[in-house]
Amino acid sequence: MASGANATATAVPALKESLRRHIKQLLRQQHPDTTLAENRNICAHLLGAVSASIRQQPPQHQQQQQLIESQHNIGGSGTTVYLRSVFPARFSSVGVFAAMRTPPAKVPEVDLSEFVFALLAEGKHRCYVPQMQPPPAISLRFLHIPTARDFRDLPLNNWGIPEPPPDSLLINGLPLGDPDVVIVPGLAFDPSCGARLGRGKGYYDRYILELQQARAARDLPPPVLVGVAFSSQLATPVPCDRFDVRVNALCTTTGFSMFDEQNNNTDDEELRQQQ
Repeated sequence: MASGANATATAVPALKESLRRHIKQLLRQQHPDTTLAENRNICAHLLGAVSASIRQQPPQHQQQQQLIESQHNIGGSGTTVYLRSVFPARFSSVGVFAAMRTPPAKVPEVDLSEFVFALLAEGKHRCYVPQMQPPPAISLRFLHIPTARDFRDLPLNNWGIPEPPPDSLLINGLPLGDPDVVIVPGLAFDPSCGARLGRGKGYYDRYILELQQARAARDLPPPVLVGVAFSSQLATPVPCDRFDVRVNALCTTTGFSMFDEQNNNTDDEELRQQQ
């Protein structure tokens, strides 16, 4: 398979669809015990990174000295990552997603429930969940979820995804520049560079661009994007084009891998026009 960098613009969509079919087949064949075990490991790694960020001191020169503990290696790739470098020091808000609720025969998705419940119980971070905007818009907004019950009781939309209802009175984070961190779903991730393959609609690509702009307007740094994936969702390479947002970190059952923070440069006007 040709890489996104070398493939022609017309070839990339076909390569993406081929990889989507392949990953979906792998996920359908994934044993439920594997799904459960990897879910737990991913949530544990995320919670460990949150705890490390709380202990982390904001000044940059102090951070560098503290990146000595909590080393993780992902899939034998040789990429050593330190938990204290995953999330920003003492960040205050995180965007999560509620896993699609599907029958066992369908494609499973990483379930962040254990991570979200623990984060809300701790009470130190604001949590947000996405709400898909109705057609013709292809966009998301992230709404504040104050309690575990709010997260647990989210109704299902037409695609079986738990999300706040259209008439929700929950607070939209975007005007505030929230969230600081976004946990990003995907069908496939490249563990060598953070390239992400979504489901093809571009919801997260558009939302992340809007969030970056909102934070820049408030003189805030770009949000940290953390992908989460089962082992069967890792692929090298993942075909992509210049509109596809890459993640800054990837969390799997074995730990974290980190990537270039400056790898998301998109043409916002062209991206908004993509369907």
